[in-house]
Amino acid sequence: MDFARWLEIASKEALVYGEGKVAMMSASMAEAMRANADELARDNPAKTERVLQQASAMMAQFKAAYPHRVISRSVH
Repeated sequence: MDFARWLEIASKEALVYGEGKVAMMSASMAEAMRANADELARDNPAKTERVLQQASAMMAQFKAAYPHRVISRSVH
């Protein structure tokens, strides 16, 4: 699932910026999407759309707060 991968990347970026709560929510949402992928695809499309909209809104808020991406996460 590309959306789950996007959330995992955002989770790592949030950790770099010290946003542990956002990182935890993003990682949890990505894990839940992967665990429930069959149900999301098969069941109620409106519910699936709502889940994706919530994740997208959360990431949009984070990206607005930190518009410049981190290029390197190396620790020296």
